[in-house]
Amino acid sequence: MVQSKYFQEYRILLPLEVTEYQRGRLYAVAEVSKNETGGGDGVQVVKQEEFTSEMLKPGEILNGTYTYKIYYSKSKSPWVFRKLLPDTAFILHEECWNAYPYCKTVITNPDYMKENFHLTIESVHLADNGETENALGLSKELLAKREVVMIDIYDDSFLKQSDITPEADPRIFKSKKTGRGELTEDWSTTTKPVMCCYKVVKIQFKMFGFQRFVEGLCQRQYPRIFSKFNRETFCSIDKWYDMTMDDIRIFEEETAETLKKRIKDVEKRGTICDVDDINLNHPINDCLYARFQEYRILLPLAVDEYQRAQLYAVAETSKNETGGGDGVQVLKQHRFTSDKIRPDGQMLSGMYTSKIYHSKSKSPWMFRKLLPDAAFILHEECWNAYPYCKTIITNPEYMRENFYLTIESMHLADRGGSHNALALNSDLLKKREIVMIDIYNDSDLKPTDITPETDPRLFLSKRTGRGKLTADWSKNTTPVMCCYKVVQVQFKMFGWQRIVERMFQLQYPRIFSKFNREAFCWIDKWYDMSMDDIRKLEHETAIMLTKRIKDPEQRGIVCDVGDRPAEATKSDMSIG
Repeated sequence: MVQSKYFQEYRILLPLEVTEYQRGRLYAVAEVSKNETGGGDGVQVVKQEEFTSEMLKPGEILNGTYTYKIYYSKSKSPWVFRKLLPDTAFILHEECWNAYPYCKTVITNPDYMKENFHLTIESVHLADNGETENALGLSKELLAKREVVMIDIYDDSFLKQSDITPEADPRIFKSKKTGRGELTEDWSTTTKPVMCCYKVVKIQFKMFGFQRFVEGLCQRQYPRIFSKFNRETFCSIDKWYDMTMDDIRIFEEETAETLKKRIKDVEKRGTICDVDDINLNHPINDCLYARFQEYRILLPLAVDEYQRAQLYAVAETSKNETGGGDGVQVLKQHRFTSDKIRPDGQMLSGMYTSKIYHSKSKSPWMFRKLLPDAAFILHEECWNAYPYCKTIITNPEYMRENFYLTIESMHLADRGGSHNALALNSDLLKKREIVMIDIYNDSDLKPTDITPETDPRLFLSKRTGRGKLTADWSKNTTPVMCCYKVVQVQFKMFGWQRIVERMFQLQYPRIFSKFNREAFCWIDKWYDMSMDDIRKLEHETAIMLTKRIKDPEQRGIVCDVGDRPAEATKSDMSIG
């Protein structure tokens, strides 16, 4: 099964006889296995035996050697994946049927991905220049999708600089035993012998949201892998050229015994991805972005009205999103006075609230699959000294000090024209990008966010007469106010900073627009409530949430992508 719309067939040209490459390839595989094994990671040979099969290629009886190996690859994987995934994700099982010149390899991850992942590599080796149209007998459907990628071991364009050494460079290397080497650009048309290794890689990867990522990863990596391996195979010709197939089999048996010992060694060998040794605690600006966004949300409310509207909407949303073990849990709420909240040291008084958000069912299935439960428990602290408010969200059980999100808000009776409502320093002002959000405008929303009951273009308040907004409402309507918001993120996980930054930049216009449209369109529910009434509602809501979170019924946004076939599903995740 090929998940992509097209896939690649690799054709690797080598200055070898087909029979020579049989020995050269097996020798190189054994050497690489030894060089990459140690410190608990590397290769374990579980089984090697002769086989006869009619199933590998229907209609043909194939004979050869079957090998079953396990690859332990945690230390060889990027730190970000070691952080996200359990140990079982790094244990790969490989089965190989070597009926040379045809070979088939299947790689699986039975302890973690189970049936949701397998990678198949089919190879055939022919004495030609890579001109055989369909060496692997692909179907018409696959031929229509195929992209042919030629790999010439003379060409180093697929390699990284660290891959190129004089000892393994066919332009420099010259074999003492065969006289081959010091290849020129046209070697494949002027030199004998020449052969081609035809390879097709097929992937089945069922994890919603990651199919294209994995496909792209393989498309980028395999030209480099095949080029590097085959350059090294050719340049080690003097080591294996005089070996017979019996010698190679003995060498493989000795290698298997060496691997058993090496994998128990303390010393790690070969490729070790040590990104986590980089100092990630370098000084970080208040905002990790090269630029960041200040949101200005326009509303047809007075500033004192919005104080009640906001608190009412938060309580209602919390009730609607809590149940089945997920949702909001209010831990603490009390008065506070402090000069430590604002960067400028201004003395503030107001209401402090501490909450926990349990959000696993509301997260995409791919994250539920990748991350432990602790990653979905967010702690929120809010200091509401209205018209100024500050919220800090952390994930102490998983990301610890490596993540926090801060939202500062100021509410003013203007049309969004205050230059620096939140008293940002000069460095942040230089990076700031202003994003205007008008609740009349629904361009930031998804179709599922828009309902007649919460559409300011349709809604008309019975108690105030406000509503049925027009495109120019903010210019000719009173009252009008603006909610100024700045979101700053500290996220220390190598390779993910920009992804997280981008995620927030994309989501917050939708979140702020949807929330404030609802807050306005619920005006008839909260308009006559006093602040004492609001505090009573908050107290009742906290008690209700304690009960609701224990209910079996899940409420609100439930991202159920994992309960349906991944290829037929699209997530409609809403944050907030």
